[in-house]
Amino acid sequence: MGNRLAPTLSITVAHPFVDALFAHGVLREEVAEHLGVPVEALNDQAFRVPANTLYRFCRWSVEKVGDPYLAARLGQRMANGGWAPVLTLLRESKSLIAFLTSISNLTERHGGPLAYRLEAEGPNALWKLVRADIGVYEAEYADATAVGFFTEILRRAAGTDWDHAGITAITTNASLIPRDILPGTCVLTGVSGIAIRFPSAWLAYPMPAVGTRDELHPIDLEHSLPDTVGSVCVLIERHLSDENLTIDKVASLIGMTRWHLQSALSEAGTNFAALKTELRIKLAKEALTSSEAGISEVATSLGYSNVSNFSRAFRDWTGVSPRQFRNAGRGEPAPGADSS
Repeated sequence: MGNRLAPTLSITVAHPFVDALFAHGVLREEVAEHLGVPVEALNDQAFRVPANTLYRFCRWSVEKVGDPYLAARLGQRMANGGWAPVLTLLRESKSLIAFLTSISNLTERHGGPLAYRLEAEGPNALWKLVRADIGVYEAEYADATAVGFFTEILRRAAGTDWDHAGITAITTNASLIPRDILPGTCVLTGVSGIAIRFPSAWLAYPMPAVGTRDELHPIDLEHSLPDTVGSVCVLIERHLSDENLTIDKVASLIGMTRWHLQSALSEAGTNFAALKTELRIKLAKEALTSSEAGISEVATSLGYSNVSNFSRAFRDWTGVSPRQFRNAGRGEPAPGADSS
């Protein structure tokens, strides 16, 4: 009963984060304090820590480094040989299915708060991390590490067959995973854990060779720092047809508070309204010159409730109406009086 109330995990789960903190100049004493362990226990692979403590430590590590993508990047690094506990499995597994089966069997033998399961679904396979509902919280950072780890394993095993569009990832917080790692489709869910769907044919693929930790490049924290402006632009463009798109909605999607997002954009010399307007101008011009979409259709795609509001805004931007702009782009004479 005690194990159910206080599930524990090996301290080795925290080692990738510990290495990143050391690389960032954080002292061993501070790391040990936030893990709630003696300093000498940091390298003791037999030492176990309450699961909630480890999950909070992952969150603290990400905040301490100041890189929301850190957890996923560490998972990616682990898959390339940067985590000693799985190196033997990575090297000895002959195929992807052998590796995933070994991971599943390992978690089943050890028990504890989580388990990995592989399910076949005809042409697709589903790899799931199921976390027990026993008071565990703040596990989204550990989940981001798992997505980074297993997505990289799949990518390396698939080789030239790799295609983001061929897999689907379900995770708790997509904003913690950079776009080059996150598969083409990510469905957010409030359930703690992950699920990755990929072609079943990949299961037979051989596991690629991995190096050692010493052969890996140092953790490049700056490389994974998020491009806030770029992320905001992507989200604005994706949701631009929403008439009620606000900075609060985008901040929620990107995993930041409104205040932090405003501050980040201000430091970059811009703001949400300016980025939204710039994208509207760019996309409006592109649609009017390179598509056959009607003016009302263009207006709707840009989040305008009616053509009049769009036409008024477009005149403010360019000095001409949308129809005049389209005709000029096609080399057609513009009517003398055009209000549409």
